[in-house]
Amino acid sequence: VGETVVQAIHVDATNADLVHYVGLGMFADATSVAVVLEHSGEGELAWQLVSRHYTPWNKVVALPPLMEVTLTYDPVSLTVEEATTATLTVTNPGNGSSDSDMPMVELGVPPGFDVDLSALDGQVASDPNVARYEVKDPGRVQIYLHHMPAEAGDSIAFEFLMRPRFPMEVTTPTAKAWPFYEPERGSESPPVVLTVTE
Repeated sequence: VGETVVQAIHVDATNADLVHYVGLGMFADATSVAVVLEHSGEGELAWQLVSRHYTPWNKVVALPPLMEVTLTYDPVSLTVEEATTATLTVTNPGNGSSDSDMPMVELGVPPGFDVDLSALDGQVASDPNVARYEVKDPGRVQIYLHHMPAEAGDSIAFEFLMRPRFPMEVTTPTAKAWPFYEPERGSESPPVVLTVTE
């Protein structure tokens, strides 16, 4: 930026799925400044120059949700040698769901993490209510259920073991749950901040 080298980023197979941010806030007061991006090596890189502002996350739905979803991570602070367990829980809040709702559940995999789906494979094989799942690109796991948990307060939970590939601080994608034919009656979990150290 101008005559200043703000940051150099090395991109390879271990971090190519991440979005790399370079903050230029120190130049926010400048009325005009030249921004130059230089690339060396093989392959192509997409880039974008954007401005942004903060909008707080807000859980707003037009109708009462027919299902509620929560997502927790344990632990939220870990090292690159450790793993965190994501627990996704779908609960019937008692707002009029029925057997025809055909729930969909979606988990977002945090960038820079690998997800172990072996527990979900076991759940598909053993739980008649869990029909199947698909790994959507990029980094989303979509689960198909046959029915909502029967009574108000009943729930179904899924666990995923996630391992980081390198040190970082990352805001996780949200988890979502919705009836197949009424996505507007769904629910979304708030994001979680994970911190990974050496």
